[in-house]
Amino acid sequence: MTIHPLETPPRGPFDSTQFLLTRSRSSRRQIENDEGEAVLMTAGPRRSPRRGRAAVALIGLAAVGYFVWPALKAGGWVVGLVALPLIVRLRLALRRTAAFYDAITRERLMELRPEAGRWRARHCLLDGEGRLIARFELALLRARWLARDESGRVIAVGAMRPRIAAWTWLGRGGPLRFIALSTPGAPPLGRIERRSPDFDEHDLLDLSGDPETLLDRRVAVALAVLIG
Repeated sequence: MTIHPLETPPRGPFDSTQFLLTRSRSSRRQIENDEGEAVLMTAGPRRSPRRGRAAVALIGLAAVGYFVWPALKAGGWVVGLVALPLIVRLRLALRRTAAFYDAITRERLMELRPEAGRWRARHCLLDGEGRLIARFELALLRARWLARDESGRVIAVGAMRPRIAAWTWLGRGGPLRFIALSTPGAPPLGRIERRSPDFDEHDLLDLSGDPETLLDRRVAVALAVLIG
């Protein structure tokens, strides 16, 4: 009797400890695993309909400030106090929308969508059949992104560094460089390194500190795209 060795099952798109998220000027991004293989594609993040209105409002506010400020002189700080909450609200209204596809089969695996709750920049992550995987919300004062499951339990925490960058850019983009990933009450299990100098300014998601897969890989990948 001939005994054939068991074949190693193919790796799924999330079966990796490291992911490299390529940066691109287009609305599509490629995500590679720790072997340099393309495993995921994202269609997005793309512009939300609200984004255009927010940009117009910011430009209008800047124009008004340019012409009105000299006339107000000593009273200019009042305009600043009034405008600050509006600017913060408009910034939080800039939402991420992204669909994630298997790079090989082109199967739609999950989607990141904005939700109501402007002051916390809430987003939901749904699987290919529309079932909830996680909800993201921004805890700005603590410089953290939180991911909750359907019952509201926190399943992942993304602590942003430097904090001043998280506060000034409201949790996304800009000079934000490092996000430590963990589960509640646990030490860091991984990290997101934006514009990594070791990977040609692409974004690195490193989960090598989580061999037991305590962090849902889908949640970690979506958070890396959300922070962008």
